Amino acid sequence: NYDAYVHAFDAIIFRDSSSADKFRQDFTAKGLRTDNIYVVPWANSWQVKDIDSTYSKNGDLGFVCFVAGSTSKCEYLKKVVPQWRESDPPLSIYTTRNDFAENLKTVVKAKNVAVKCQDLDSTSRHRLMTFYRGHLVVSQGEAYGYAAANAETAGAFTIMNQLPVFEESYKSSQGVSWLSNVYSKSDKVRYEIASPS
Repeated sequence: NYDAYVHAFDAIIFRDSSSADKFRQDFTAKGLRTDNIYVVPWANSWQVKDIDSTYSKNGDLGFVCFVAGSTSKCEYLKKVVPQWRESDPPLSIYTTRNDFAENLKTVVKAKNVAVKCQDLDSTSRHRLMTFYRGHLVVSQGEAYGYAAANAETAGAFTIMNQLPVFEESYKSSQGVSWLSNVYSKSDKVRYEIASPS
């Protein structure tokens, strides 16, 4: 939608070089400028030390997944959740949308998976993130990936799917386990949509 006026942008900033390269190729093919495309690694604005948390006192609550209102996260998660077993750690999924919560509940097979529809303020959400030693961070596509950055800040063991933004930032990190993807083209977004393989 913005191709007609992208020439006037001062900067187009990406977190990962793979996505920036795809835009450069697309813009070059369309004859659009590419000298305003930059890759800048980002960081979280909060730290665990700033959160009043009882994480170390409560022990391990298992895994958490923050979907919020993201269709990309929900669609990918709907394919992963049926694979969660009762022998796996407990999984709590938070979303802000009732329709997401109801859809996810229909695919849950294990009794240790809870889906909660709740709108949390940032302080409560950050505090809650520190209660879980594991974070499940999956999506069909991401530009930044706040959930991954939040898991990193919380010091959590993280299961991520292989998206360019996640891989560039966390591929060499310890404490990250990877889910494989298959990709399909989309007529709605510029990136290829990921789903679990």
